[in-house]
Amino acid sequence: MLSVYRASPFRKKNLSPPPTVSTSRSTKTPTQFDFCSTVNLIGGHDYGKRPKQRQADCSSAALAEGSSIRAIERMTGVHRDTIMRLGVRVGQGCARLLDEKMRNLDCRRIELDEIWGFIGKKKANVSEYDDPTYGDVWTYCAIDAETKLVPAYKVASRRNVPVTIEFISDLKSRLNNRIQMSSDAMRSYGEAVDTVFGTEVDYAQIVKTYGTDESKYSTPERKYSPSRILSSEKVWMQGQPVAKYVSTSYVERV
Repeated sequence: MLSVYRASPFRKKNLSPPPTVSTSRSTKTPTQFDFCSTVNLIGGHDYGKRPKQRQADCSSAALAEGSSIRAIERMTGVHRDTIMRLGVRVGQGCARLLDEKMRNLDCRRIELDEIWGFIGKKKANVSEYDDPTYGDVWTYCAIDAETKLVPAYKVASRRNVPVTIEFISDLKSRLNNRIQMSSDAMRSYGEAVDTVFGTEVDYAQIVKTYGTDESKYSTPERKYSPSRILSSEKVWMQGQPVAKYVSTSYVERV
């Protein structure tokens, strides 16, 4: 122990001595609560988990946050091929969990939309010599506007009536009650909803008109930005949908 108290100056002024300062390091053993989650996973603190398990947890968390494969490889030291295989395993497990738990739901307002993507290359650039799995991918998604729950989804290489009917049929099998449904103006939705639900649904479409932006905000930086909405119209399709709840705002943010 090293004391910083010096007797004579403080005795003259009748002051109490300052507290002593210890130069020895604390012997406290750090716990998992002393570190953030990332340090706990990749910083070498075990807490009952093997190193491989910690790396797998960190890789899965980073994938869920949208990090790139190579960025995760640099952060964790796990090879990118291993990360991709892990992503497939985690995705398959999540699919089984969703299929098992998303049953007998009491949803009231459902919004529908599709998300476009591609594997390898876009459909227009696929040749006869390419991998048959290359090309466009469409992910159908349904979301509960009140709870933000995703009761059903479907991944397909095409966006047509048969695929849409499969998606709507899966959605209906998970619901307990009559719902109000909203979607965009894709033509296959109308036929699929009529085939699967018949008159047992309150369904409307919201038709949005997009256009190029010719205003002062039209700059080169906005070249790849989404087009601006010029107008929108709500179209009745089936049942008695409440007009103020006809929207696809939540599902479009997914």
